[in-house]
Order: sequence, then C-alpha cells, then structure tokens
Amino acid sequence: FAPRINQDAFQAAFTAAEGWGSLAQKRHAGTQTNRIDVRWGKLPVKVLALELAPGQRVGQCRVTAAGSDVDAATKQSGAGVVVTLARPVVVEKGQSVEVTLTC
Repeated sequence: FAPRINQDAFQAAFTAAEGWGSLAQKRHAGTQTNRIDVRWGKLPVKVLALELAPGQRVGQCRVTAAGSDVDAATKQSGAGVVVTLARPVVVEKGQSVEVTLTC
C-alpha cells in the first residue's frame, strides 16, 4: 500500500483472491489513515504494509476492522511500515479495515 500519485489523498480500486473494493490513503498534520472498504466478497487480513511520508516515524497505531479495535504491532524500516495484527481478521462485504498512524 504505497501510492505513487496523490499520496495525501489517494483512492483506487483493489482486487484480491476472495473479494474487491476500494483503498484510500489520507495524510494530514502528522496523521496517516489507510482504509480498505470491501464491496464484494471478503478479505482475510493479518499483515498490512504501508509507506509513510519521507522523514516520518510511527508514534502510535490504531487499527479497526469491521468497527472493532484490533491490537497490532508496527515495525518501521525507512518509510515502510509493517502493521501486524494480533489476530487475523476477515473483513466481509460492506465492512472495512482502517489503520491510523500518528507520527
């Protein structure tokens, strides 16, 4: 999840083995939010790889899936951040997974 255009306000479609939907990334005032909305099927999620703006470091991470908070750990290398959920989740049609990183 590392858009190369419109990084501060990005949105695009995604397809996966068991579902499809939309991805969105918003950056504002030291906060980055990445959201995946499932429009059809389902999306199993355990790990998400994201990219922060150059020079940013992760401070806090909040993950919600299907409206519930999910514990997660982050590991940063350069601008790349790997978010590993404490437990796998399955995001169904009409649900979303959202990661908010505060720098």
